[in-house]
Order: sequence, then C-alpha cells, then structure tokens
Amino acid sequence: MIVDTLHPLSALDEWRRANAFSEPGRVPVLIENRRVLESLATRSSHQASEPEDILARASEIDLAMWLKARHELARRLVEDTPGEDLSRYMHEYGLAEESLEEGSDPHTSFSLFDRDAARMRDEQVLLVTLSADAPWMVFAELGWGDRGEHNPAPEVHCAMHRFWEDAFGAQVIGFGARALECRVRKPPTRMDAALELASAQAAYCPELLLYAFNSVEFLARSLLRTSVWSFRWD
Repeated sequence: MIVDTLHPLSALDEWRRANAFSEPGRVPVLIENRRVLESLATRSSHQASEPEDILARASEIDLAMWLKARHELARRLVEDTPGEDLSRYMHEYGLAEESLEEGSDPHTSFSLFDRDAARMRDEQVLLVTLSADAPWMVFAELGWGDRGEHNPAPEVHCAMHRFWEDAFGAQVIGFGARALECRVRKPPTRMDAALELASAQAAYCPELLLYAFNSVEFLARSLLRTSVWSFRWD
C-alpha cells in the first residue's frame, strides 16, 4: 500500500491522473481523511478474513437473490419514514425533482471528493494505491463493509461493484467512514435500464431513498444524467 497526502481541492484531479497512469495490478483510491484509513487498518488487523477469502465468497453470491431480500428492507424503511419530513429535507438541500430540469446533479450533493465538497473540509485527503487487479477488488483489500446499520459485507460490495463495473464502467474512486463514491463511464441511456439500476441501488443502499431521492423513479431519472454515484449508510 502506497499512501500520498493531498490537498482536498486537488484530490479528484490527482486521482484521475493516478488512475490514468496506474500500472496493471495497481488501483488508486481516495480516502476521506487519515482517521478513516486508521480505522480501516485497525479493523483489518482484527478480521479473520484475508482478501482472498472475501473474493472467494464474493464469487459465490447470487446477486439476484441478495437484491430480492434487500428490496423488502428498503420498502420497510421507506414506509417508516415520514413523507413530510423527507420532502422538507429534500427541498432544503436542493434535491427536489425539479432540480433535474434546472440542470443540477443531486448525486454531487453527497459527494465526498467533488470540489464543492472539498471547499467545506479542512482535512487532507489521502491517495492510497492498492495491489488489486480491478477496482471492485479494493473492498476486499481494505476489508471495507459492514460500516453502518445497512451497509453490506465486503464480499457483497465486491460482487455488486464487479457487476456495475462490467455493465456501466462504474469505478469506485474513494471511501469515507460510511460512504463511498464512484465515477461512471457508461451511465444508462434508456429509462427502462435506469429504472432497473435505480431499483438495485435502492436495495444496495436504502438510504438513497431516505435522504436523497423520494422514489425509485426520481433516482432513475437522475442516473440518466450523472457520472457520479455517491452512497452513504447511517
């Protein structure tokens, strides 16, 4: 593992540069701050699973079955959330559906590394280069998962992001304590594909419907227009 310290405003540009020139078997990712990296190191030292074990479990996961179970969880969580409170929150943060017509990207409101988010932070960001053959494998290398009430296990993150990497060119670029961010080269171009993706993302991260999008349809419409995917778990 190679660790470089970056200024928050230049972190995303430095990641792009590192990613463009990365050698085979090396994957750069951003870490929100040093505390997050230290917590990952501490957690890894107490985990029984090696990266190889996590990857082996990931290869055995039936994503369709896992998503089916998670859809029920997402449905219950949304039903238990007061609609009036959610609508007020979304308008306060500029996340109402009309924001799409105004040209804004709701996903960047929750970005860890976008320049607007960087201006709000006073801590330096870390660029970590990991030994991995593909970006989806970094979850296994870091042991990142089970961080928050509904945050999946590392092997589930691996399986989910392996699929999204193949289907949409979605690459995880960095991590926070309970959040992660991706950049997407091939976002969906048809509403039916966007709806299928939005349904999977809502199951993967139910908080998307609790704190960012008040319906799968709104999330789907936004996915047609963005190259940023941000996920947060409470």
